Amino acid sequence: MSILSKKDQEQLISEAMDPTKVTLTCGTHTYAYGGKTSPNFKCKRCLFTMFMGLIANTPPDKRKEQMEMLEFTIHELIEAKKSGKMQDFFKHPEVYVGDKRVGVPKVN
Repeated sequence: MSILSKKDQEQLISEAMDPTKVTLTCGTHTYAYGGKTSPNFKCKRCLFTMFMGLIANTPPDKRKEQMEMLEFTIHELIEAKKSGKMQDFFKHPEVYVGDKRVGVPKVN
């Protein structure tokens, strides 16, 4: 017994085989844009898939605005990192209350 009806199955197959459509994926982590699997944020292919999917699904008249927002955000993150206002990417945060470190064991 299938979750999808025969009609839905045929529609999905025809969409998957449509030569005018592209499926964005990371073959290493089986991440597909719009799928149920979460991307691996340390993987360049997963991130590329995620951002390309985001841009591809943005209406054409909003793409320039979306790209400017992404570029601005990336530059802000880089500057925050350089100035020491932000901790390293992908490391566990260090939480302090007053001068005492709490909550997260030192693993960095």
